[in-house]
Amino acid sequence: MSIETLLRLICCFTISVCISLTSSLSSDALALLALKSAISEDPRNAVVSWSYSDLSPCKWAGIICDETHDRVTSISLSGNYLKGYVPSEIGALAFLSSLDLSQNNFSGPLPQQITNLQSLVHLDISSNNFSGSLPEGLSNLGNLRGTLNLSCNSFSGSIPASLGRLPMTVSLDLRRNNLTGEIPQVGSLLNQGPTAFSGNPLLCGFPSTTLCAERQNRNPIKPGVSSNGLPASEKAKMKSGMATTVSVICGVSVAAMGMVFVSVWLMKKRRKMEEEKMVREKAEREKGQKGKFVVVDEGFGLELEDLLRASAYVLGKGRNGIVYKVVVPGGSGREPVVAAVRRLGEGSGETRAWRMKDFEAIAKVKHPNIVRLKAYYYASDEKLLVSQFVGNGSLHNALHGSGITPLSWAARLGIAQGAARGLMHIHESRKHVHGSIKTSKILLDRDLKPYISGFGLPRLVATSLAGGKSTQKCDVYSFGVVLLEILTGRLQESEGGGVEGLVRRVFREERPLSEIIDPSLMHEIRAKPQIVAMFHIALSCSEIDPELRPKMRMVSFSLDCIKLDDKIMKNRDDLIGREDRKAMSNFGGDFNQKIDYVFKVVLIGDSAVGKSQLLSRFARNEFNLESKATIGVEFQTKSLLIDQKTVKAQIWDTAGQERYRAVTSAYYRGAVGAMLVYDIAKRQSFDHMARWLEELRGHADKNIVIMLIGNKSDLGTLRAVPTEDAQEFAERENLYFMETSALQATNVEGAFMTILTEIYRIVSKKALAANGEYSKSSSLKGTAIIVSGQGETQSKSGCCT
Repeated sequence: MSIETLLRLICCFTISVCISLTSSLSSDALALLALKSAISEDPRNAVVSWSYSDLSPCKWAGIICDETHDRVTSISLSGNYLKGYVPSEIGALAFLSSLDLSQNNFSGPLPQQITNLQSLVHLDISSNNFSGSLPEGLSNLGNLRGTLNLSCNSFSGSIPASLGRLPMTVSLDLRRNNLTGEIPQVGSLLNQGPTAFSGNPLLCGFPSTTLCAERQNRNPIKPGVSSNGLPASEKAKMKSGMATTVSVICGVSVAAMGMVFVSVWLMKKRRKMEEEKMVREKAEREKGQKGKFVVVDEGFGLELEDLLRASAYVLGKGRNGIVYKVVVPGGSGREPVVAAVRRLGEGSGETRAWRMKDFEAIAKVKHPNIVRLKAYYYASDEKLLVSQFVGNGSLHNALHGSGITPLSWAARLGIAQGAARGLMHIHESRKHVHGSIKTSKILLDRDLKPYISGFGLPRLVATSLAGGKSTQKCDVYSFGVVLLEILTGRLQESEGGGVEGLVRRVFREERPLSEIIDPSLMHEIRAKPQIVAMFHIALSCSEIDPELRPKMRMVSFSLDCIKLDDKIMKNRDDLIGREDRKAMSNFGGDFNQKIDYVFKVVLIGDSAVGKSQLLSRFARNEFNLESKATIGVEFQTKSLLIDQKTVKAQIWDTAGQERYRAVTSAYYRGAVGAMLVYDIAKRQSFDHMARWLEELRGHADKNIVIMLIGNKSDLGTLRAVPTEDAQEFAERENLYFMETSALQATNVEGAFMTILTEIYRIVSKKALAANGEYSKSSSLKGTAIIVSGQGETQSKSGCCT
């Protein structure tokens, strides 16, 4: 055999081996490798794992496959700073449902073949350098859902009128391009908002704010760019690199002589199997698209067909989908049925099982302050939530909308209390989490009754956008921000350090409340104590350390403890429901009980001396061994009879931590009684009494009634503070003195009754230095009190152990 004949045989065999290797790769893999070859820079090695040596692309980075059929369904290469172009081979991915190339440096025009991706549901190529005209065939992508994001590129020319044939559920985002001419007034383009076209200065017509003087010509395609968007030299360089790679592989494979004939047989067999797969998958997709419509409210008599035929109006759009107002005619003189329908977008057969459970879980959560789910529809490619329609807008609009009558304090308090009850029910109903509580998610009806909406949505959409797992503590923080918005009328993002940072600075520096309060509340002077109380509840909720935030049950209870004066509250039953009134009666008295006097008493002292336990024992006769440190300020009330008069005691528990000293000092003002509490087993807590007393007298009225309390008297064997030392201090400072045990309920009732009775004695004699007379049903508010016999220290001092 001559050398020439041998070389011919080797060449033929090498070509056969190359064909066999190429045929071993699926069509999806070849399309992805073409995309890899079109990438000239990959600084983060995003596609380094894409290789000819790996026959299946399903394990490649950024790739998701349908595990059943081994076909590529998702490409996610967002934020990898990839540079290159998108090749025409991308159109061969017949089963691709999600393509995300956002935040890269791809350039050139979109290949026309991208319109062949009939299974595409999600397309995002934003924040690149794509240029040229928008492909006419984008309207062929009939399965698109959510947002078609083409923003922040360099697309030029006019918007094709064919885009109006896109589904009405698709939100189009063409911001910050170089598009020109008039926006076509057809189809789904009429359903887009003005922001969808912003950043294109040469666009005109509805819904943009620019009127069209004349129709603009399309910009010509930029010269010097080939059909695939790259200079010829760069394209030749890429082809050369690909050819080198193939040659190396072919050279290594020369020894595999027998694969020539086997490869031909494998190609025929694979083609036949793929055809059978396509037939099977088409049947399965058609079967999966038949969804399930479930009615969860017995009074809801509509079917899916009724909703689809009804008039629909877009209420809002967001990452959680589009919300429609659907009006179904009643017929035969009946009122039309109005519902809110949220379209969630695409789903996945792989997640169908657990997501169905989420829908069922949401349906089980029912409360007067939570938007009620009426029905839901679940299919592999479509999800709908049908809920009650609350038609008076959101709390966000009521607080920040233009031309709207400002909410009164009574309305704001009622909204806060109702929303707190709703969120508390979510937390205590199988330990759920809302995940996105804010003023825009609190809807109001005509009577300003609040309804929490959006519960469960973070579980039904991609939670990775949130940057982490949401918890109940996150909900509490967000609710604290809601309270601060209610009080200040300021948006969280409008303040540099957040609205809670501003409020903390004002309280810490003891600046006027007028600096932060909503100006529309300034005229409601009588509501000031209640407004201050809500400020401190809000600050407790918005603590940076999650462990320091209270549970929603305590937040709701604290808000319900804030009562409106009779002159402010016109209809109390509208704000507090019958069941809530019944529950609150367990915490101290009848709501309709006539109150003769309201006395404010503050508890002061170091942390962990038992102030909260004293308050709990007195107000509810409870003791909790697992009690946590008080955060900011909490208060409880209790009504009792003194000399046949009903006295309502407001007991304020101020935090002992050093970093809260500025917060608690603002609460000394207005108090008519104070208890200085130390732990008999902690000498340091007693040594600090002088400092606490000095601070108290620096902020409160000089004649305030003060009692020194030595708590935890049950720890006699660990005593570090002799009774004599405390009694001597009380006599020197002219204070009442008792030792108590919250654990054993020793002297707790007696201590509170002693200080309240002394305050009542002063008030009942009307010995007021400033005003001369005390007004009933109001607090003393820091008015100077002449305490008769205050110099008789022997009568005040005593030891009750």
